[in-house]
Parts: sequence; C-alpha cells; structure tokens
Amino acid sequence: MLSEWEPFSNKQCEWFDPKWMFGVTDGFDIVIANPPYLGEKGHKEIFRQIKQGTLKEYYQGKMDIFYFFFHLSIDLGNTGSQIAFITTNYYSTATGASKLRRDFKKRTIIRKLVNFNELKIFESAQGQHNMLTILSKGQDDNAMAETCITKRNGYATPQALQNILSCQDDQTSYNQGLQKDLYDGEECYLRLTGSKEDTQDPVDRILNKVKLQGIELSELCNINAGADVTISKITNKHVSNFDGDFEFNDGVFVLGEDQIRELKIPNKELKIVKPFIKNSNINKYFVSFTKERLLYLRWEDNIDDYPGIKKHLARFKEILEDQANRYEENYPWFALHRPREQFIFEAPEKILVPYRCKTNVFGYSVVPLYSSRDVFFITEKDKSVKLQFVLALLNSRLYYLWLYYRGKRKGESLELYWKPLSEIPIKKISKLDQKPFISVTDKILAITKDEDYPYNPDKQAKVKEFERQIDKMVYEL
Repeated sequence: MLSEWEPFSNKQCEWFDPKWMFGVTDGFDIVIANPPYLGEKGHKEIFRQIKQGTLKEYYQGKMDIFYFFFHLSIDLGNTGSQIAFITTNYYSTATGASKLRRDFKKRTIIRKLVNFNELKIFESAQGQHNMLTILSKGQDDNAMAETCITKRNGYATPQALQNILSCQDDQTSYNQGLQKDLYDGEECYLRLTGSKEDTQDPVDRILNKVKLQGIELSELCNINAGADVTISKITNKHVSNFDGDFEFNDGVFVLGEDQIRELKIPNKELKIVKPFIKNSNINKYFVSFTKERLLYLRWEDNIDDYPGIKKHLARFKEILEDQANRYEENYPWFALHRPREQFIFEAPEKILVPYRCKTNVFGYSVVPLYSSRDVFFITEKDKSVKLQFVLALLNSRLYYLWLYYRGKRKGESLELYWKPLSEIPIKKISKLDQKPFISVTDKILAITKDEDYPYNPDKQAKVKEFERQIDKMVYEL
C-alpha cells in the first residue's frame, strides 16, 4: 500500500526536496536537531564537498559542521518557525562561528539559551559542554530572550533537567534581555548575561569600565603561537601504520637530553637544538624548565648542513612525508610545519600562556624558550608599555573575571589563544605610574625563580601576599 511505501528508510539521501517528500512548499513550522559535531581539522574532504554545494556561502574557517545545520534550519523554516538545537556551547564565542552569530542576529529571534556548562547531558560524550538553543525565524530587536547558565556538575538527571528548564534550579542563574543586548561587538559574541553598557549586574559594570578604559592587548604587544611541531614523538598509530627502525615514544623533533647525547650530534649542529617547554610547565609568574629539546629546523634550512640531525630524522622520513601530504603543503620533509619567527622564542623577555587552563596563568621568562603551538608568547611592541606591568594585570583577579566572562571558555576552563588574548583591554598609563606594579612584580619574580619555590610554603605565602597587593592596585587603576 502507498501508506507503507518507505523509499528512504533510515539511510542518508544525497538530495532533499520538502515539496516532493512532505508536500511542504512554504517552509517548516518546527525544526529540531541534534546535529553531528565535527571540526574541519582531520575532515577536510567532508568540508570540501559542502563548500562546493548549496551551503558554500555559510562556510567559515575554523567552523564546526553543525553550524551548517543551523544555517540550513533557518533556510528551511517559514517566518515564525521554531528552531531547537542541542549542540556544544562553543559557538557562542568561537572565532569560527562569527558568520553563524551574524546570521542569528540578522534572521532570527533568540528565545532561549541554556548553557549546561560542566553538566554532562550525554553519557557517551565525556568532555562535551552542551547548550540548548531555541530560535524563532524573524527579526525583532525588542523581543526578550531567556538565558540560563548552570553551575551543576556530574551527570544530568531527569529531575535536574526539569528544574533547570523550568527556572527552579538553585544552582542555575537566569537572565532576561533584549535581542540587541545579547550580541557584543563586531564578532557578535553571544553574552548570556547581556552586553549593554547600563547593566545593573556588578560584574558586568566593572568589566564594561575595564573595556572602556583599555586598549586591546594586540595593539600594545606582539602575540604569537609557538611552533607547529610536525611530529614530537612516535605514537602507537605510527608504529601500526609504518615500518621502520623506531619504537613507541621515540623522539622525532622533541627529544630528551639523554637522547641528544646518545645521538652524538656534533657541536656545530647543536645551534638548532633548542630548550623546549610544554604548556604544563607554565605557572603564574614563572616557567618550570625541562630537559626536553626541540630540533628547530625551518623550511629554508639546508638539512645537509646538519648531517647528524639528518641521520636521526631520516629514520622517520616516510612518516614526515606522509604528514606533509596530509597538510596538503609542499614543505621540506625535515622541517617543522610552522617554525614561526625565531625572535618570538629568543625575545629578551616574554610572557608565556598555556592554551587552556582553569585560571589565568601567565608565566614570565628572560631566557630563550621554544614550545609547540599550545603555548602563546606575548612580547614587547609598544615600548612605553612595560611587559612586567602587563604581566601584573594579566595575573590579577580582575583579569580572571574578564577572561571568564568576556573571553572564551570550554566549560569552566579558559581558552587563551590569539583571539581572546588579543581582545584583553589594557589601560595605558605612564611609565611612572607603571613603576609600582613593576616593583611588586619584581619581588614576585625574585621569589618564584628559586628552585625550591614550588615546595616552599613560606615563599608561596609571600607571593600570595604580593598578589593581593597587585589585585588591589589593579582594581584601583
């Protein structure tokens, strides 16, 4: 019978025609989705096909594939249609989601945003941070939006979800605001607590003042990622997929001091063997040094000038060439994928930042240090702004609030890459007025440079005392 005809079953279809399939000619009334979450990294072919299709106008670098589903739902809905998605929450401030947020602002009314934050909605997705998004297709700047941010942890129970969604949860904050107050700046960041300047929220009032008085950090300082290290060490996947004279965890571009000695690299080649740190080595005001070293080889280097290092890397040549093909770039097999400019690592002083951390952690170093791209380096640009003054501000409690509420987060963790770092407002004051901050910072640096500092409670207590002093000075700035 015709009613039993099921031409598609549960299989995917390469085309979609609402009229032919459902008799819908003027758009859907309701669109509900839990789309796949997939970044472009490692899935270039999937994105390439979409970019060549009808959704190409919505493509943006560093986007997630579920953004396409949002755009398509708006396309397919009729005016006044209701759109409900459960997705990850990163799109609200993600760099690659600015086109999506602008589309929301232009073509939809946000009815409700529920940020589940650290509360786990799906047992199979442990590290995921989810958000419920409910939209109406249309435009009304004066329409009210409801937003919720929960502080709950663990796994969501039916009762907890019911309490959160019915605005009866004592561990969830609830806000209402106009559409125009949700969007912040040219990037249209979605601020679930609102972004209007005359807000009554005390935290927002303080942060608005910080923004109004400050200049973006990228105007005052250079901000650069560490090197994109092609392959640090051999993984189990390399062992499974390639034949060669290597074992799991063998160093490729990143080696320990013992490995360097075993290779018996000639002294004249050691000039490209550089001190290397991981993001976990960065602490407030100081950096813990490691015994690891980076083979810093650039595209323009001649590998024949370094026969000892060439012999070492030749063991992994097949893997390195395969990696270059995956990047779809034509660079020498022996070179780092993105070495960056050497002055970044050799700067006479630098602030170092881990890509992700629970609080604002900004380290400081006056010696050459190299890292991979999960560390960012802040170096001097405007000579009238001293780096130690910037360091004091960035490590203060006030700037933690800025990064938590106005920066980018993954759950409760701060994400400290170029974009959120570049937007940090720094109040530009005279060199004379910077001196008190630098003086206290110098006292902290004098203590944290001691090898026993991480194990010395008295020294740690003294640093805490100085940090409280800086917090007070920053607040009064």
